[in-house]
Amino acid sequence: MSRFPLLSLPTLPLLNCIQYLKVFEIIDFSLLSKRTKALVSLVNWNQPDIHLIFNEDSKICLKFPNDPGLEWILDFESELDDELDHNTRVIDGNQFPSYIDSVLHGPKAFHHLIFPNDEHFETMRKVVEHVSMIFRTPITSFSIHQQNDPSTMSIVKWLSKLQSSVVTLHIDNEVSTSVSTLLFILDNIKVTDNFSFNLEESTPDFEYHKAIDIPSLILSHSHWITLKSILNSSSRVLILCESHLTLHDINSFLKQWLNGSNPKLEYISILRSIKTIEENVEETFPIITKDLVVREHEEDGKRPMQIVLHRKATYPLSNVVCHDIVRDDGTIGTFHQIYFARSDDPDFLLHYFYFHSSYFTSIELYSISESIRDVKSISLFSLLSKRTKALVSLVNWNQPDIHLNFIEDSQICLKFPNDPGLEWILDFESEFDDELDHTPRAIDGNQFPSYIISALHGPKVFHYLTFPNDDHFETMRKMAEHVLNIFRTPIASFEILQQSDQLTMSIVRWFSTLQPSVVNLHIDNKVSTSVPTLLFILDNIKMTDHFSLHSKVTLDFEYHKAIDIPTLILSDSHWITLKSILNSNSRVLILCESNLTLCDINTLLKCWMKGSNPQLEYISIRRSMKGQAIEEDIEEAFRVITKDLEVRKHVEDVKKPMQVVLHRKATYPLSNNVCYDIVRDDGTIGTFHQTYFARSDDSDSDGHIKSHYFYLHVWNKTM
Repeated sequence: MSRFPLLSLPTLPLLNCIQYLKVFEIIDFSLLSKRTKALVSLVNWNQPDIHLIFNEDSKICLKFPNDPGLEWILDFESELDDELDHNTRVIDGNQFPSYIDSVLHGPKAFHHLIFPNDEHFETMRKVVEHVSMIFRTPITSFSIHQQNDPSTMSIVKWLSKLQSSVVTLHIDNEVSTSVSTLLFILDNIKVTDNFSFNLEESTPDFEYHKAIDIPSLILSHSHWITLKSILNSSSRVLILCESHLTLHDINSFLKQWLNGSNPKLEYISILRSIKTIEENVEETFPIITKDLVVREHEEDGKRPMQIVLHRKATYPLSNVVCHDIVRDDGTIGTFHQIYFARSDDPDFLLHYFYFHSSYFTSIELYSISESIRDVKSISLFSLLSKRTKALVSLVNWNQPDIHLNFIEDSQICLKFPNDPGLEWILDFESEFDDELDHTPRAIDGNQFPSYIISALHGPKVFHYLTFPNDDHFETMRKMAEHVLNIFRTPIASFEILQQSDQLTMSIVRWFSTLQPSVVNLHIDNKVSTSVPTLLFILDNIKMTDHFSLHSKVTLDFEYHKAIDIPTLILSDSHWITLKSILNSNSRVLILCESNLTLCDINTLLKCWMKGSNPQLEYISIRRSMKGQAIEEDIEEAFRVITKDLEVRKHVEDVKKPMQVVLHRKATYPLSNNVCYDIVRDDGTIGTFHQTYFARSDDSDSDGHIKSHYFYLHVWNKTM
């Protein structure tokens, strides 16, 4: 039976086919070639949670929010089952045996794609990078188990190059971790939910005094954490085992808490190993409570009896032998302490102390926030206090696409993959409607008037939460940071329209501190973009789908480096040189007002014939010039462009795609009119077309200014 040549389909029908593939089919299809990988990354998938487990048998686990009963697991096993039928899969040019297995556990199904593991997890890392790229989503969490210190350092260095933050990090190794590895983690990886560190730090005299801004920190050996570090931290939960804190330190902590330190803290437990008991519990109590007003805790039914440690764990609390201290704002701190013998060392005792801060009931608030499902209510609830913001960020929301529009009337737009008919928009208007009823809302301590409206456009509903705008978008930026924090998802795209160069630089600098990459970036300014602003964007923000720049750039500037942006659209591209184009990995290049010459276009075609620009699918070049009659120019241009090339007239072929996918949200129709072909040794065809036309925006009476338009479309009818 003959096979259907799927890859010979035009891009748009092919994308329609791809979106119905299952997860392992998506991965297999994307591994076929660079083109299939690029195509898969264009599809607007539901973004999965990606969890990595590094141990002897490692895993990449993918869970999709719209399919909670399914888990897709890429297994990397140290001992591959040789009795099963293996298929060969190619990863980064290397062939690996693999097989697929499925298991049902209760109501949940687990699908496994299994590869052999290697000593340094090289194969797994390559697959992680591949999966993260095709689904366009960061790694949510990762665990490192039973690895030596060099391997742990290697893994966290690799992760820090992929992304700057992770929701959850868990390390549980048999051997000690060096100070350098620990400091690298604390300095280079932002943990947004919890960091669990179950091993000894190798230097007993090491002390850490800086603030630790991790919501939930769980340490099996915390002797290196000092009182200064605790008091400066903004953690919500601290679990410190094998601590070197003294009873006097605990007393100082309680005093500082009463004076307003650790405003986000809900729970801290301290476990200390001691050789001699400090007389008894009665003797330690006066030290811990020195100069404090303390009362016996009375059960009133309002105090929560469990604490949310992090997104996936709660911990029960006890009312046995507890005491309270009360802060001026009414917040109650309940603490408990006890001694008990160590089971693993009879010469030592353990002193256990915990402190629980309660004002509202945490579990009740968490349940309330989890039950809120519309974006307006989520946003408003999270603005009530730092605590409600922290609680909202614990809920496992469907992650929205977040789009920012910086313009006179700016917007933060949220679209959820499971609700395509709804769009939630936070509006920042330059002319605020004073006739509507306003509600004051606090953002970062400042009060702003606001109102809510909704609109129906065709089948879609748009909900607006509207604030006044300010000159430098300060309110909008704070709100964007707030939204990112509570939904734990990066900004997908942003646009800067009709802004000055200074303000554009301010916006992109701010954005680069939030995240290193974005799917789409579009800039359309009336004024020129300076070279420093342009270079800052190219050097500091990675665009994973497309970059569109509709702005003039300094005339004498030239750029020679490679541009690794899948789709680049420039209204003024005089600064892009031939060297830059030949070194780039772009799939689509649209270059208007180019300074490339006809000889440059000839060189581009020759280099493409020899294998340069392997990912290129489409390039268009528009040049403005003075010249002779249009008919004479076309003939002369054709001779220069095709010099030393074997060219044939293009014959219409049904296999040739008649449109190109510019980026995720746009296609462009192609024409077969007056086209020519060049053919590479591998059978890939380059179809090009050129024409001249008068410039409609030229007011010169001599009519000599005209545009030369050239495009090259790459396709292959044998794929």
